[in-house]
Amino acid sequence: MEPDLWEKPAQNRSAWRSSQKVGAKKHAQHRVCLAEQKRAKRKERKASDAPPSGPSCPICGRTFHARIGLIGHLRTHNTNHRNTNS
Repeated sequence: MEPDLWEKPAQNRSAWRSSQKVGAKKHAQHRVCLAEQKRAKRKERKASDAPPSGPSCPICGRTFHARIGLIGHLRTHNTNHRNTNS
């Protein structure tokens, strides 16, 4: 609604308030609809992602994006192994 055209409809207070409520309700519905579409698109993209193909831990099978992550993870297995045998 153009600001220049507000004066005439605003003179009838009940019509003005009802038109504002209807406009606010439409805006809220549109916002919710956009959020649902965005959520669905995000879930669709996540579901279609291929499983990680990086290096995996030979002990527990956890997959990593980079080799350095696997190296650090293997240290935790060695630390846990030393603590349980002591």
